[in-house]
Amino acid sequence: MPRPASPARLLLKYLDRATNPVYLVDGERRLQFANEACCQWLGRTADELQGLVCNYLATSPRENQPPAELSLGPPPEAFKVPALSGEVFGGTASGEGQIRSAVFHSMAETSGSEHPSAAVLVIVGDVVSAAQVSNDLQASPTARLSHLQLLQLRRELDPELFLSPLIGQSHALKRLREQVKVAQQANVRVLMVGPKGSGRRQLARAIHYVGDASKIGPLASVDCPVMDAELMQLTLTRFLKQREGQQYRRPPALLLTDVDQLRADAQQELAGFLLLPGVELQTISTATRSLHKLAARGKFRLDLAFALSTFTLTVPALAKRLDDVPLLAQHFLEQYNSRGETQHSGFANDAIELLTLFGWPGNVEELAETVREACERAVAPLITAADLPERLHHGRESLLHQPVAEPNIKLDDFLAEVEKELLQRALKKSSGNKTKAAELLGVHRARLIRRLVQLGLIQPTARDEELVIFEPIQPDPAP
Repeated sequence: MPRPASPARLLLKYLDRATNPVYLVDGERRLQFANEACCQWLGRTADELQGLVCNYLATSPRENQPPAELSLGPPPEAFKVPALSGEVFGGTASGEGQIRSAVFHSMAETSGSEHPSAAVLVIVGDVVSAAQVSNDLQASPTARLSHLQLLQLRRELDPELFLSPLIGQSHALKRLREQVKVAQQANVRVLMVGPKGSGRRQLARAIHYVGDASKIGPLASVDCPVMDAELMQLTLTRFLKQREGQQYRRPPALLLTDVDQLRADAQQELAGFLLLPGVELQTISTATRSLHKLAARGKFRLDLAFALSTFTLTVPALAKRLDDVPLLAQHFLEQYNSRGETQHSGFANDAIELLTLFGWPGNVEELAETVREACERAVAPLITAADLPERLHHGRESLLHQPVAEPNIKLDDFLAEVEKELLQRALKKSSGNKTKAAELLGVHRARLIRRLVQLGLIQPTARDEELVIFEPIQPDPAP
């Protein structure tokens, strides 16, 4: 008589036959089992999935690389509670990625171990449509919904656009993403105007390196504030000489950082090269101020301003799009998760409040550093206000205790409002009888009607108009 199969083998057998994708992630966040349905969904064999690290993130571990097509990591809380609902992202390497619902079941292992380890069994459900995501996002901005919004943004965007400076749903960010797409396809000189820390260098790389990087010429950085005429001439000459005889799908280009701070003699040297007949020199420039406005004030060469800004992008300051801060903070948090250290699921409401009240003078880069500090300090999966740096708390206190500006009082307007209120009360008390209302106020009926008309409280009749025009002159009161 054959020996009965062990319960573990039977369980694996049934899981492997399940029609829904099922996989198991161990306590070190490595995928240890994937059933046949899961392999078909992801377009990989079980051996290819074995040992895959499943951190909790919707983003790419490295921002200059396209995001991996899988986001299978359970939220950190899934290892501590019996069951938890959420979403995962997956699909074949060549096909469109899918957001699918999932239930995460914690499987604690306690036997024979002083410190229990845990694993999570993930049962993948139906595809979550864009409409369902939009409906879910109408609810409060919890950590799960921020993660879901990132997954949705990742599904919508090209991999080259899933970058920190382009994370957000504000009108300004959507416009910037469209501008970057145009700049990627157009082989023209590009100028990016925006504050320091807004990710201009990263956007420059995204614009230049599109597609197969081996067929794209290098992007050489030039720090404009330190350039004089001689150094500029040497730099441009070497750059043009190095690219001689090279064939690229996209030619080499210069990244002129902070070009609005370029000295006058260096401006002249650069203009001479750019305007030289037969010389094609591609540039991507960054500036904090409009070159054309500087030229109008005599601070920049007008011909050079035109030459550098064939296509201009405006990179908004983070303070101008504070609604994007929660999603961008979640993006940086999940980038931190990609290190494989302590995993965090998101931000508590009190932390979100602090993040959205801060002014962010250092823009996107300052937010990234702030989130990193909070992740290193936090011990729980959810980051609270107590985990955020002290400067954010000081910023909130300063905002709450700002002196209230005294309103300007215009005497004529103020007196007119007072008079209007008195006239309305008198009319109400006299049931609309103007003669009685005039007696209550101690004025003549003609004067009352004139003020009612002037203040827009009544439309005058023909008789009222006569009274207004021919108001009798009263003698001065006796001394």
